[in-house]
Amino acid sequence: MTTKHFDEAKGVEEVEGIVETRVTGLLVHMLLGGSLVLLPLLQRMPTPIVSGVFLFLGKKVLSGNEFVQRIRDAFVESKALDSQHSFKVVGRSRVIKYTAAQAGCLVLLWKIKQSSRLAIFFPSVIALLMTIRARILPKYFDEFDFVLLNDRTPSKTDDV
Repeated sequence: MTTKHFDEAKGVEEVEGIVETRVTGLLVHMLLGGSLVLLPLLQRMPTPIVSGVFLFLGKKVLSGNEFVQRIRDAFVESKALDSQHSFKVVGRSRVIKYTAAQAGCLVLLWKIKQSSRLAIFFPSVIALLMTIRARILPKYFDEFDFVLLNDRTPSKTDDV
């Protein structure tokens, strides 16, 4: 239920979209519930094995994360990036400013979550993040920048 295409420029197969049905959600939740039966078996597994699995899964998830990719690309020489890369089109300083804004929001979320007194406001901070994205960031970045940074404004995606 996945549509893929081969990107010749990057030389990799990319996922265009995933079609989920009601059966998908039902199966996922049934498998999660069924995994509770395996808990006694999982308790016998050595901790390094479980840690290794989570390390592998974390690395796999982060490899497709554009935020992490931009942080990594900030340390790459401009010559090593292709001509259509956002660092060359938008400009290195603008991409770094945008990534720094994202990192600042992530730190804010982490600090709120870690604070026992402020953790109750965590859902409100999520709303604050939406306000920052919709009201504050457009003052510093235009729609062209957002499109190249793969962060389209939902109301304007049809126009671009």
